[in-house]
Amino acid sequence: MALSLGRRGFIAGAGGLLLGSLISSPAPAAVVHRSVAQMSICSGDEAVVDQITDVMARSATQMFRFVPNLVCVDAGQSVRILNSRSQHTVHSVPELTPDGAETVAIVGEDVRDVVFDVPGIHGLACARHGRYGMVMIVAVRPFDRVPRDYWSALDSLGPGRSLGFESLFAEIDAAIPS
Repeated sequence: MALSLGRRGFIAGAGGLLLGSLISSPAPAAVVHRSVAQMSICSGDEAVVDQITDVMARSATQMFRFVPNLVCVDAGQSVRILNSRSQHTVHSVPELTPDGAETVAIVGEDVRDVVFDVPGIHGLACARHGRYGMVMIVAVRPFDRVPRDYWSALDSLGPGRSLGFESLFAEIDAAIPS
């Protein structure tokens, strides 16, 4: 006797298999987040940033993120940004870009090396997922504490971006003696 599921039955069954495999799969490896202090305020390491969609996350604010979301480089050093494809993008946030810095706009690229020549704090966000807190900072040495006008610009960025940048700003300022 042949079993006929039909289109809906097949889709439901396939969805159940996918969900079952996700639930039974081991949890993803913990994301290693190196604070500015741990990086000795700009190590000379190569900076590589990936864009992550974590289907195991408990909320949208944890699902979409840059890993790491805080990198520190010397002026003139590049940052390799991975996975700017599908719905992920990387764009400079104008309110959080130092004067004279070139803006970043990456769409539809697997890999892009971006050179940061202007010292200071550079705020970047995913155009689509920034509202969920998918934001990052490239701190280009030499730099000081987060500029006051960056802090005051947070209100204009929307709740998800504001919270994401606020925690990164606090981390940077905590690592730099006043």
